[in-house]
Amino acid sequence: MTENYGSSRVVGGPLVKITELDHIGLRVKDVEASLRFYSELLGLKTERVDEWRKGEIGFPSVRLNADT
Repeated sequence: MTENYGSSRVVGGPLVKITELDHIGLRVKDVEASLRFYSELLGLKTERVDEWRKGEIGFPSVRLNADT
């Protein structure tokens, strides 16, 4: 499902101000390629990859920092 919100803006600014982000989920066609991109190119730490490869969990993760 894809939503298109266009380029409209709320008069007076955004309704909320995001100050932190805990996690997001991305659906990708090639998880292995995505893991390489985030870990090798961007330098993010991977987590739960072995468990995902064994089919024990539904998805692997990458960590932005120790607080996320």
